[in-house]
Amino acid sequence: MLPVYVSIASGSSLVFIVVVLNAMTKQQSRTVFFASLDDGHYLEYAATWLMAIGVFVAFLQTQFLMQRLVQDRYVEFGLFINIGIPRRIVGVLISLEQISHAATGGVIGILFGFMLLLAVSLSRDYVSPRPRDTALATAVAAIVPVIAVVPLAITLVMRLRQNRGGISRVR
Repeated sequence: MLPVYVSIASGSSLVFIVVVLNAMTKQQSRTVFFASLDDGHYLEYAATWLMAIGVFVAFLQTQFLMQRLVQDRYVEFGLFINIGIPRRIVGVLISLEQISHAATGGVIGILFGFMLLLAVSLSRDYVSPRPRDTALATAVAAIVPVIAVVPLAITLVMRLRQNRGGISRVR
């Protein structure tokens, strides 16, 4: 499962970094470009778009990865159903497993993002983010992977509740 955690962690650290960079860019553009006409706003808009794209990419990456993991294990789910475990319980177990993988990858990504932030802070041109911006980045980086898994978990539970199609008994 290490590749799964590393993959989710990379997406989560991307979210952490782009949220912190967005806050730092806005903070620096307001101080540096305050006297100029409107040059700082373009930099703020670019940082906001970079943040939105980073969050979207991390969301999709986590969703595709978890969907692939579920598809690779359909036979196991059918085996669980075959030995008598109710479909509802199998769906809940799989959903909890996906959410725990996403949360673990998110925490690893936050730690990786903090390490990158510390490495960047050694530069003399570094503008330190405010503590509330770092807290926001941590919260967003932890929530994005978990939210990405929720639609997959709901879809899986709905497919398991149906008797036709989807996951069924192993023959």
